[in-house]
Amino acid sequence: MSLLKTSLWSLTIVIISTIVGFVSQKLYAIYTGAEGLIAIGNFNNFSSIIYIVASGGIYGGIVKVIAEKTNPIEQNNLLKPIYTILFFYSILTTLVLFITNQMIHPLFFKDLRVNWSVNYLFYLMLPLIIFSTGLLYVLNGKKNVRKYSILSILLHIINLIFTIFLVIYFGINGALLSLFLPSAFTFFVFVIFSKDDFSWPTLRILPVLKSGLYKSLINFSLVSILSIILLSVSQLVIRDLILSKFSVFEGSYWQILSNFSKIWMAVITGVLSMYFYPQIASLSEKISVKKEVQTILTIGIPLLSLFFLFVFIFKDNIIRLVYSEDFTDATDYFLYQLIGDVLKTSGLVFGFFLLAKNKLKYYAITEVVFTIVFIVLSYIMIDTIGFKGVFYAYILSYLLYLLIQIWLFRNYLKNIFS
Repeated sequence: MSLLKTSLWSLTIVIISTIVGFVSQKLYAIYTGAEGLIAIGNFNNFSSIIYIVASGGIYGGIVKVIAEKTNPIEQNNLLKPIYTILFFYSILTTLVLFITNQMIHPLFFKDLRVNWSVNYLFYLMLPLIIFSTGLLYVLNGKKNVRKYSILSILLHIINLIFTIFLVIYFGINGALLSLFLPSAFTFFVFVIFSKDDFSWPTLRILPVLKSGLYKSLINFSLVSILSIILLSVSQLVIRDLILSKFSVFEGSYWQILSNFSKIWMAVITGVLSMYFYPQIASLSEKISVKKEVQTILTIGIPLLSLFFLFVFIFKDNIIRLVYSEDFTDATDYFLYQLIGDVLKTSGLVFGFFLLAKNKLKYYAITEVVFTIVFIVLSYIMIDTIGFKGVFYAYILSYLLYLLIQIWLFRNYLKNIFS
């Protein structure tokens, strides 16, 4: 498929997912309120970690391993072991979650009006969710852009239908159900429309786990696994800290601004992945690498700052449009979040440089350092200056993250590490 057609499909997915996201957030705000936004944030962080465990941590590697095979027969030969791994880990995870739910539910949903049955239904649907997501990764690895895009768009549309019905009629519990039921339901649709890209798993799991394939799959995924776990854990800790010190309203303000950051950071990460990462990876001369990084920073960061200026000017209208009048106090903290996001984006440029040059150890260290510093500073600054302290901690943590990344980059240019 041509670059133009691929770009058009990608743009269509982004537009539809953005519309669905905004409509969903509006429904959450109207029908679940501040408490609902907190519960949804907790569930998203919880499910992100569970999806990693239940997939055996191989999602990131599926695309890479399948894409390396140019022969369709060789690609299809990988399907059975891939789905066997997904089946084994999803079933094992489901069993463990059922056994430990008495501990899990109060840990993530204490003081929130969340029915225990939501957790149990999530655990029951987990294997279907893992399979449907895995199938999308398989299609991506096969570079079947058209089928991947159609199924992704279908998932978003089904997600919107489920969300409208469940949130309106079941409130907070319906909102949580809308976060996972569409993916489980679409498994059957996916298999019907893409049966050639799915293979029923075998029960002989040990030979698969001992194979070189599993090692290849997990190696390609380690960085993304680390990033997701650190992000989810830090958000859970910070959210719990805010709720213990303040009310659900402050918690919802922080959640709203985090949701906005998530939207534009996804776009920024996508741009860096599609253009900057392969470009840096292909460059061997350090002067060329330096020039490419400078180009991204001198063009991209000013453009991003202009966009953030627009967001800041119209912040009241944006909050009312996406959420409701009840959450306009969140605008008091918008500026701090945007400053932190500029620093985060600048640091990500250098972070992608480390990934492109296969400096995974240094990348992992910077991610861990940021998470620890952010959590520690949040505790200190919230106790010192109140709720606003969590945003100051966000800014200072990403400033430190950026400075460390710059230091590593300069050392690379000076041949301190090659």
